[in-house]
Amino acid sequence: MTTTADRVDRIDPVALLPEPELRRARRWAFVAIALKRMHRADRAAPDRERLAAAGGPRRPAPFDGATLSAVPLVGDLEAVLVSPAYARRAIVRFDLVLGRRPRLARHRGGR
Repeated sequence: MTTTADRVDRIDPVALLPEPELRRARRWAFVAIALKRMHRADRAAPDRERLAAAGGPRRPAPFDGATLSAVPLVGDLEAVLVSPAYARRAIVRFDLVLGRRPRLARHRGGR
């Protein structure tokens, strides 16, 4: 009595696919890759021409062109950590004041 594993081991994997079908699949894969490369080259051509006319590729400004401010934009902050109701944990508040260490204030109860 043979098991299924024994019968599967006797199957030749190459025999599962007929050679003409394998050749056709390779041919279509080659055509698809060639078309994709041609499509990418066509899409990139206008970009290359535009960049060449502008004197080469320009790097984007860091932080999307934002600059540092001489005036502080943020004063005192408060971060609040609220757990889901089923966790039954206290609400945790962090009072953040510039120039000082964060002060932790724990609160019980509602939201």
